[in-house]
Amino acid sequence: MELKESEREENIKIPLFYRIILKVPKLTLDSVTENEKFQGIFWAAILPSFLICDFLLNVLFIAVLSFPLNFLSVIIFNGVIVLFILRILVERALNSEKAYFSKGFNWNFEKSLEDYSLLINRRGENKSNDDKQF
Repeated sequence: MELKESEREENIKIPLFYRIILKVPKLTLDSVTENEKFQGIFWAAILPSFLICDFLLNVLFIAVLSFPLNFLSVIIFNGVIVLFILRILVERALNSEKAYFSKGFNWNFEKSLEDYSLLINRRGENKSNDDKQF
């Protein structure tokens, strides 16, 4: 998967730690299905159950394996899981930052004040109409 020229320039601007994490492959099920609802089910149901099983597997590794091997297996197994999750968190943070800073934020105070005054006037008219009915 080749990066476009603009994506390469953006990757140069981000910190080295983020660039290293973005090298980790993204954990998705796009090859299985293109359905976005299934992705939600994966992250809401399958992944938490996987993490519970991971905890139980870690307890098993610590109890069954000998001293240096049990801690190494637990550290490596959990490290891989943390890298996958960090990859997704960094990508989401960069996407939200890009969305916020690329468009910018332009607040037209006068238009907001006009809209607010119209809203107040409408509420006042509705209250006066409600009082007339009773």
